[in-house]
Amino acid sequence: MIARINLMDTSITTDNLGDKIICDSIVNELNHILNEVYVTNTSTHDDIGAVGRKSINNAEISILLGTNALSSYFKVGRSDIWKINFKDLIPLSNKVLLCGVGWRNYQDEATVLQKLTYQRMFTNQWIHSVRDDHTKKMLNKCGISNVVNTSCPTLWGLNQDFCKTIPIQKSGRVVFTLTRHKTDPNDLVMIKILIENYDQVLFWPQQIEDYDYLCALAPTELVSEIEIVPPSLSAYDSLLDEKGIDFVGTRLHGGIRAMQKGNRALVVSIDNRATEISRDTKLPTIKRNLIPDQLETIIQSSFETNIRLPHEEINKWKDQFLKIIPKK
Repeated sequence: MIARINLMDTSITTDNLGDKIICDSIVNELNHILNEVYVTNTSTHDDIGAVGRKSINNAEISILLGTNALSSYFKVGRSDIWKINFKDLIPLSNKVLLCGVGWRNYQDEATVLQKLTYQRMFTNQWIHSVRDDHTKKMLNKCGISNVVNTSCPTLWGLNQDFCKTIPIQKSGRVVFTLTRHKTDPNDLVMIKILIENYDQVLFWPQQIEDYDYLCALAPTELVSEIEIVPPSLSAYDSLLDEKGIDFVGTRLHGGIRAMQKGNRALVVSIDNRATEISRDTKLPTIKRNLIPDQLETIIQSSFETNIRLPHEEINKWKDQFLKIIPKK
């Protein structure tokens, strides 16, 4: 009998191309597994729907693909990342398996209702993968202990040998990102420093409103010095494939994508995601409030990319799929 897996796809109906980077990375990491099973996809950003609930019900497991989908508070049908309705709780019961999922911001301990919801939905027969130790601790407080910190799946391919291929010196070009819902005056300071230190400065809008933020933030004459990369993942990938370009910016997965393509990257930490992942993996980051004093020095210095991966936990999570793949 052929096994069925449902992917709770956070890249469907999203306006954030970072979600596509996450899901693309997970599918690539699980390709050897997904090729052996029947796969369906359901959305997390929108209602599951009758067909989606049927797909989940028929699957052995339903994998929630990354992003900061977990929260301490249950908002029925109103979450913009993982929309859950009461009618979804039955098909999701003991079916959801986490893959590189994170907790949204630094929140208080989950409410009783949220704890009960997660206990009902999250499978107790599989091991869950979360992206940082903070998320693991929050789930433990919910009474969910079958969890390992695998870090974000977007980093899984950045092993020691691959990291050695990433340049340690500054390139002549840089691509930067902004985050439209996390504004700060230091973003303009960052842009000015990049223009002063690179021959060519490019901007990639990971969300389309990021471009509007750039235009509102910087004077017209400054924006005119910046080349705008089309707002698509394929255009960004093509740029990164050229090599010889650094990344500096507030978009975590925009930075990780640059590293996946073999480019030097420095992520500006603006929330718990980059902060927690960097603490666990040594992802190159700088706190945004330190930009005026430290960014230029870091840019001009040489630094190695040396991602520290929890290989044992990653393999432990992956190996459990062997129980549903038919032996040949």
